[in-house]
Amino acid sequence: MNTYYDKEGKIIEHECIIEGDNTYLSIAAASILAKTHHDEHIAKIIEENPDYKKYDIHNNIWNLESELKSGKKRNP
Repeated sequence: MNTYYDKEGKIIEHECIIEGDNTYLSIAAASILAKTHHDEHIAKIIEENPDYKKYDIHNNIWNLESELKSGKKRNP
């Protein structure tokens, strides 16, 4: 289990819940908000760095995350 600290250095108590977004609506909502924020952040990076469009960075990031979650291994 990982230990997380707040800005004052105090341990943040937490519990990891496997498949939590399938069990708790609040976790599912937080997951959607995090994905939305992530997508907006990547769009901003691409807007500020147009050369990144040629790498299809948005799709590559989500494909990599999907592969990692599924246990697939990427070929170098």
